Amino acid sequence: MHDESDKSPPVALEQRGQDADLRMFSPSAARNAAPILAVLKQALPVQGMVLEIGCGTGLISTYAVLNGFDRSLAMDINPEAVKNAKLNALLHGIEHKMTSYVSDIFGAVKPDADNRFDAIF
Repeated sequence: MHDESDKSPPVALEQRGQDADLRMFSPSAARNAAPILAVLKQALPVQGMVLEIGCGTGLISTYAVLNGFDRSLAMDINPEAVKNAKLNALLHGIEHKMTSYVSDIFGAVKPDADNRFDAIF
């Protein structure tokens, strides 16, 4: 968190961007999606369930479902990020397989059979 009394600018690891319809995106998420998906495909059954913590646009969850995984749960503490993830699920026609919540790390995850994950990011 940036201290307001500190006059130096906050440090950013990368420049965040927006596309034409104002959805926020992270260049590193797009750059890392294919290698992460390759590892998921090698390590998990196609029927796997993915939990993405700090989902941003939900890119990993979206890629996982589009590439054969049964379901994904995408969570972020930022409501705008969750809106982005939900919009991406809708745009890709996977809203029935991808759930997105505003939540801290595990606040939205209830201990039941529907919330057993094969991969957590």
